[in-house]
Amino acid sequence: DRTAAELDLAGTFQDEASEGLGGIPRWKGQLGLQWSNRRWRGNYEMHFISAMEELVPGSMRQRDIESWMIHDVQLSYNFKWLKGLRWAIGVDNVLDREAPLATSAFNDSIDGRTHELKGRFLYTKLSQRF
Repeated sequence: DRTAAELDLAGTFQDEASEGLGGIPRWKGQLGLQWSNRRWRGNYEMHFISAMEELVPGSMRQRDIESWMIHDVQLSYNFKWLKGLRWAIGVDNVLDREAPLATSAFNDSIDGRTHELKGRFLYTKLSQRF
């Protein structure tokens, strides 16, 4: 219908349990960089989600949900003596940045579809390709 009012929902959050559409950040981005030198490889990823206005259910109030940026890094080594053997170590969310508070969110007071609940996460893995 061409007479319907236009709604600009970019940059807003209204929890789906409250009949909203969830988080719709105005800006969302990811940047990745890779480095390699012979058998070594390094990876860096940055994830960014812009701030949003939270529409508090049952009221006309709005509150700000902060922007959120996390950084992930990984370093790996490919062994020479067994072709295809690779060892990696990494850290997700290096700065241990918590997901921003969304007071009306149904689960854990965060927007779980837009932000991650886990904090800093260290890991290592050993893999073999044949």
